[in-house]
Amino acid sequence: MSPKVSVVIPSFNRWPLVAETVENMLGQSLPPHEVIVVDDGSSDGSAGLLRDRFGDRIRVIEQANQGPGAARNAGLKVATGEFIHLMDSDDLVSRNKLETQTEALIRSGGDIVYGPWAPVYFNGRNVSLKDHVLQQRPLPADRDGITWYMTDWAIVFQTMLVRRSLIERAGFYRTDMWSSDDTEYFMRLLTASPKLAFDERALTLYRLDDHGKVTGSGRPSTRKMVDWAKTVIANVEHAERIGHAAWRHPQSRMRVQNALEDLLGNCPDERELIEQLTAIRDAIPASAGFPMRRRLGQLRAGLRRRLNGSRWSRPYQAGPFQPFQKQLVEELGFAVA
Repeated sequence: MSPKVSVVIPSFNRWPLVAETVENMLGQSLPPHEVIVVDDGSSDGSAGLLRDRFGDRIRVIEQANQGPGAARNAGLKVATGEFIHLMDSDDLVSRNKLETQTEALIRSGGDIVYGPWAPVYFNGRNVSLKDHVLQQRPLPADRDGITWYMTDWAIVFQTMLVRRSLIERAGFYRTDMWSSDDTEYFMRLLTASPKLAFDERALTLYRLDDHGKVTGSGRPSTRKMVDWAKTVIANVEHAERIGHAAWRHPQSRMRVQNALEDLLGNCPDERELIEQLTAIRDAIPASAGFPMRRRLGQLRAGLRRRLNGSRWSRPYQAGPFQPFQKQLVEELGFAVA
C-alpha cells in the first residue's frame, strides 16, 4: 500500500495563489492521500472557487477568521494520513517531494524529514533565487537540533514531512499568535523526542513576494513583536521542561534581550511579557555585554556575506542551485533566472 500523506493548507485571501499550490500538491509523483484547505475567513471567494475548480479531489473547510494556528488545527483534526505535510498557500515544492520524503522517513524510521529550500521571487514563469539554497546538507553534528534552533537556526514547515504520531505527542498549535506560531510549534515537536532525518532529493520554493501571508504580514509590527516575545518565552519553557540547557546559551539569551528591547521600546504596556523576559535574562550571568555581542553578530554576518555571498550562518548549510535542483524547478514549468 502507498504511504498516506495528508496535506494541510491554511489560506486567507490567496486566490489564485492557493489554487497553484493545490495543483502543485495534486501533481506530486506520490499522490497525496488527501489535500485539506482551511479557508480562514477569506473575503475573496476562494473557498467556493476552490470547490468549483477541484471538486472532490480536495476538502475545503471554512471558518471565521481566527489566524493561522487555528486554521492549521482545523486541518490537523480531520487529517487521517500517517504523514503530515504542512504547506503554506503560496509556496511550491518539487514534484518528487512527497515520494522522496515518505521513503526517507520509512527507511530511517524518522519522525521528521527536512531538506533543501530556496527563498525565491516569482516573475511570471521565472524564478530568481534571493542568494542561496538553504539546507543543502544536514545540520552540523556539533550541536543537537534544539540547541541549533534556540541559537542560530530556523526552518519552514513546507520543507518538512512529519509523522502524525509525533504531532499527536506535541499537541495542536497555539491560537493566541498570528505570527511566530510555527516557530513555537516546531520547538514543541523538537522537545517531543523526534528522530530527525535529512534528504536532499526534493526542493521547496519559499515565495518571498508578499501576498498577504496568513502568518500576519499585514498586521501591525507591534503585534509581531508581542507574538515573538510569547514565542521566545514559550521556547525557554519548553527547553526547561525537558531539562535542556540550550536556553542558557549566550545566543539564546541574546534573543531574549532583543525581544525585551523591542517590547520596552514599542509595547511598554505588555508588562507581563516584559517581566517574564527580564526574569529569563537575569537568571543567567552575562559573560559579555549585549551591545558587544550584538556588534560581534553583525560583524560575523557581514564577513559571511563578503566570503560566501549571503548572510546565512553555518547550520543553514547554504549553497548555490545545483544542476539537479534547477531541473526540479524546470519540471514545475519555471525557468531559473
